Amino acid sequence: MHSLQARLVATVIALAGVALVVAGALTYVEQRDFQYRRIDEQLRLALVPLARDLGIVTHRRLPPRADDDDHQHERFELGTPPPAIGPSLPAGTYGEVRTRNGDRVLARTIFNPFANGDSGPYPKLPKPPPTPRSTATIETSSGRYRVASVRLPSGNLLVAAVPTREADDALRRLLVAQGVVTAIVLFGLGAASWIVVRFELLPLARITAAAERISSGHLDERVGDGDPRSEVGRLSQAFDRMVDRLAAALGELERSEQRLREFLADASHELRTPLAAIRGYADLYRLGAAREPDQVAKAMERIGAEAARMGSLVDDMLALARLEEPNARREERVDLARLLREVADDARVRAPERVIRVHAPDELIVRGSDGELRQLLGNLVANALTHTPPGAPVELSGQRRAGAVEIAVRDYGRGLPPGDPERLFERFWRAAPGRTRGRAGAGLGLAIVKAIAEAHGGEVTATNAAGGGALFTVRLPDRATHPPGDTEDRSEAGAP
Repeated sequence: MHSLQARLVATVIALAGVALVVAGALTYVEQRDFQYRRIDEQLRLALVPLARDLGIVTHRRLPPRADDDDHQHERFELGTPPPAIGPSLPAGTYGEVRTRNGDRVLARTIFNPFANGDSGPYPKLPKPPPTPRSTATIETSSGRYRVASVRLPSGNLLVAAVPTREADDALRRLLVAQGVVTAIVLFGLGAASWIVVRFELLPLARITAAAERISSGHLDERVGDGDPRSEVGRLSQAFDRMVDRLAAALGELERSEQRLREFLADASHELRTPLAAIRGYADLYRLGAAREPDQVAKAMERIGAEAARMGSLVDDMLALARLEEPNARREERVDLARLLREVADDARVRAPERVIRVHAPDELIVRGSDGELRQLLGNLVANALTHTPPGAPVELSGQRRAGAVEIAVRDYGRGLPPGDPERLFERFWRAAPGRTRGRAGAGLGLAIVKAIAEAHGGEVTATNAAGGGALFTVRLPDRATHPPGDTEDRSEAGAP
């Protein structure tokens, strides 16, 4: 019996069966005591008519009732009709007189069920009979009797015996009735319990079916909202929450594996070109094709340049992989206004012919990683310098707007390439076909910008600016208190 439903129903039936058996036993015992008390009352009342029928004259007071007092005992003499003495005596009531040594001298059966008159059979009572004023149950060949005796003045014993046949039949009928009622009750209770338990366990069946479908790969399967007031309902809700977390964990694992596959594919693809260049120049030198000093110098220069580009590419890929991991980063107070000015100063050193403007308050505090946010701004400025003609100005700005900190980098070049601007932030995407290199770089700079912005709970967008050029905007959550002195600092620098 492995089914929970079957075990619950069996438990209910077993408990109900024990309760019914105990109740039936108590009822039987109480009914038996009642029947025997009634027989004992009949036995007490049988002594007077038996004494009369046996022709005994006695001035001895007969056994009193429990509620009689000593002044209410009646005396019966031969020939005097007895008063009404209670319920009629049962058929087969028997009386006899015995001597002191137990010999029977007189016997009579009144209300004989076997024949008319006073013909036997007489029950064979054992010797000695019960002591006076006590009762006992005796088994004879004629059946079971309840027997009592009383001492006569002559010293003989008057013995009265009342058959228990009617009481025993009633008790047997009671046992049969109890058995039938118990069987009917247990059968009905079992059927009702089976229906109720089956209905109550339907949510568990749904949970089991959902678990089986989930184990086969259907992670979108849910049990559904249950009643929080019931244990099964709370189990259903907990099961759905567990599956949600499992699906999220498996989804994150799949995304991590996808990122790993993309990383390996991109690494193998992007590293193939610099490795091929390095190997080509090394083969030229090994085969003797580059013997002249200027040829050797050129080969070594190209090998160094490709190795440096390969190292930069690997660094960018590793940085992007770290940013996409869900690990918690240490946050600190970062002044974006300071970072904007420092990144602008670095850009002026790289491109002294450029006009680079900064529009920012004295302070613009956010919480995040100083190094990552510096890299974000540096990549945006480097992208503007790379994709605009020499001499085109670049503007950097920062402000608070609508509960967020907004950073913008605008150039005055040709604007964004045609197509979806979101594609600019894909890894290794370039506007030029065929994955060409050169000024366009490896195509990881904007992907790193997007990863840093999302790691800080923000976003980055790219649009064509009014009046020409491209506008890249980064919005970060404003998780710092507004600093005092929110005034703009408009510094300009240009080529001398």
